[in-house]
Amino acid sequence: MTDAPSRGTNPWADIVGTIYTADAFLRELRLTPAEVDEAARDLHILQLETADGHHVYPTFQVVNGHLIPGLSEVLDTLQRGIDDPWTWAQWLCTYVDGALGSHRARRRHIDALVAGDVAAVARAARAAADSWAS
Repeated sequence: MTDAPSRGTNPWADIVGTIYTADAFLRELRLTPAEVDEAARDLHILQLETADGHHVYPTFQVVNGHLIPGLSEVLDTLQRGIDDPWTWAQWLCTYVDGALGSHRARRRHIDALVAGDVAAVARAARAAADSWAS
């Protein structure tokens, strides 16, 4: 893995997009390894584990050096339906047609969060979690 955001040959790269390695993520957010571990455990960040045991972090959760608001609430909600960060990443990157907030354009759940539509994404996350749990 490289130190900068990267995109691998794994098919998940087409779904999740670019990722940070652990070192690059630490530098981007100016956090210590212990702070990242705590943030991942508390679902303040989305941490994915690769098949070979490395932790990577989708770049979509960081805008201008900060975590996007509402991400923690959405991750916590999604975990209630299924405890699988890769599924959460896929859900966040899923395009929906006019179902989020006042915007009727087709966009991803993560884009709605970036735009500040936390309540709409949280509602959609609850519906997804309920579906996964049933």
